[in-house]
Amino acid sequence: MEIKIETVVDGNAAQVFEQFELDLFTALLPPLGIIKLMRFDGSKEGDEVHLSFPLGQQWISVITESVSEMGRYWFIDEGKQLPWPLRDWKHRHIVTSEEQGKSRIIDHISFSTGIKVLDFLFYPLLYLSFLMRKPAYLKYFAKKN
Repeated sequence: MEIKIETVVDGNAAQVFEQFELDLFTALLPPLGIIKLMRFDGSKEGDEVHLSFPLGQQWISVITESVSEMGRYWFIDEGKQLPWPLRDWKHRHIVTSEEQGKSRIIDHISFSTGIKVLDFLFYPLLYLSFLMRKPAYLKYFAKKN
């Protein structure tokens, strides 16, 4: 299944893309400390992110691609070790230029549990968790610019 959520923020695309580092990642984590960041290498190809979930579940993503082109930037993290019920995970973080010093951040997620019915049941939870990033992005980039 796929999820695509777009947020327009202040700042040019190159500057916004450069901010995809530890401070922003921490600002995007869900509240209440349910998910703990164990390791964050960055957003460049070969970097890893390790998260710890309740009940000892681990999430390890590897950055498999990082591209900077004129006015369009992206990196992709893919699940290497995922918590149940996820089986496959690919998250494209895309930043494009908009008019008047703004940028569009696109979270484009592809995921699978391996069971279609479970994908449909899990979709709203994932969608809402990424929808919560919109206000976090807006707040973060309002402070930066």
